[in-house]
Amino acid sequence: VYEYLLNWFAWKVQKPGIKTEVALILYSQKEGTGKGFFAEEIIKAFLGKYKTEYFADMKSVKAITARFNTIPENIIGVVNEAKGSDSFGIIDEIKDFITCKTFNKELKGCTMERNLNALCDIILTTNNDNSMKISDSDRRFCIMECNEDVIGDVAYFKKLWKIIDNKPAMRGLFEFLKKRDITNFAPQLDKPKTKIYKEFAKSSMSPIELFWINEYERWNDNNEDAVEISCMGEYWERFNHFYSDMCPNKQHYYTKITFSKNSRKLDGLHNDIQIRKVDGQSNRCFVIHWEEFEPLYQKSL
Repeated sequence: VYEYLLNWFAWKVQKPGIKTEVALILYSQKEGTGKGFFAEEIIKAFLGKYKTEYFADMKSVKAITARFNTIPENIIGVVNEAKGSDSFGIIDEIKDFITCKTFNKELKGCTMERNLNALCDIILTTNNDNSMKISDSDRRFCIMECNEDVIGDVAYFKKLWKIIDNKPAMRGLFEFLKKRDITNFAPQLDKPKTKIYKEFAKSSMSPIELFWINEYERWNDNNEDAVEISCMGEYWERFNHFYSDMCPNKQHYYTKITFSKNSRKLDGLHNDIQIRKVDGQSNRCFVIHWEEFEPLYQKSL
């Protein structure tokens, strides 16, 4: 993680006109670890008098989707206290912002400028492990957990402020990053998959995915047959009990059709439908290949 962070910032110093196409997420469960301090003050010290021109302080991640904005022109943008309520509905737009190489600039009362170079990489700070919807294989986010041992350590933060205010020291850090060898650094391919990254990915799983993971664990514990033919209605009823226990104050309701449709998208549930009589009624059945749930289960670990 340490080496990746140095390489990421060295890239921004050496190649300010080329995006890393990886957003950094700085996470800590508690406040006071200095996430915002790190994300903002060091970068502002690097930019010096240009900080107002190339640094974007965003109040919400929604700012990147605003119609009239110049955020892509900045070198780095920072979102403090990122929230899932802001990001989940626009996750595709966020991913596109992270990787897009050009953008169209539109200002009020001005003619649109098209295909300008997009320079901005973003850093997000958060106390919530569900602040960003990501998958286990996503290449656009690198999530790092901050050290909570420094919370309340006044001497530690005073020392950091002295370094920030020491121009020769900051110049030394700049020169170090400028000369650092990043010839073989590939930001998306080299990013570490940290423990907290996996927690974010699990938090992003749908209730239906979590239900089938729970069923897979039950199958493993009971050592049942690897293949089962069952009615979707039976599992839908079990899912409702599972969902009620998981979210007592749930506001969303999954119909049998929605549950069936989303379940069939998962590996292990097959569409070779059979018809079976249950209580005198014909029911559409599906085939479960339990062993094929292993990849999904591993993503949850």
